[in-house]
Amino acid sequence: MKLIWTKSLENKIKETLRLINWILSKEGPHAFLFSGSPASTFLLYMIREMILNENSVLVFHVDLIKNQLSLYQYLEKIVKLFGFDILRERNEYLIDYIETKGNWDEFYYCHTQKVMHNIAVRFKLKSLLLADHGVSKKEKCKEISLFTGFNLLEIRPLNDFKIEDVTKLIKINNLPFCPIFRKNFKIDSKDLFEEEEKFIRVWNTDLETEKKEIVSKLKNLGYL
Repeated sequence: MKLIWTKSLENKIKETLRLINWILSKEGPHAFLFSGSPASTFLLYMIREMILNENSVLVFHVDLIKNQLSLYQYLEKIVKLFGFDILRERNEYLIDYIETKGNWDEFYYCHTQKVMHNIAVRFKLKSLLLADHGVSKKEKCKEISLFTGFNLLEIRPLNDFKIEDVTKLIKINNLPFCPIFRKNFKIDSKDLFEEEEKFIRVWNTDLETEKKEIVSKLKNLGYL
């Protein structure tokens, strides 16, 4: 019997929480691929609501974009906010953000598959949660076969969510938002970005201070 997913946002959330609960009730380990996007932030928020402790799900981020320090500072912010350790891996190649196309989470998944499949085998993962959204052509739950006969269940809880849904939920739940995704998520209010912009300004100030301290030390040592 094929499940028919309801259209309303409230029902989408209920079905998503049921799906997450169903996955986490099964034998693990389970993992979540966190891209840093608003959709992945909201999904991590929902995962946190459904687990007893942060060790129930391994959270991975694969470095894919070059020259985006604000994204990696954002990851540190999420670690502090949600209490998860984000395990960092590096993609075999890095791209400029300007090269990305379409749905960021779908693009991110496609370009980090090789790394994540290696991680799945290394950690013997049973399931991998993904933040793809607006991709109803794909199944919410799909078992895939990796090399050496290893099987992995891929879960897309936000499959039926549109960008507008995610944007609204980010606002309602007052979740942090990484500014580099502004082009993907149309936000009318500037209020959502004030905290992030302030965060980046402070970080840049700290960076300049650190640079000055390093230069001062080098001068004292006679290198400059």
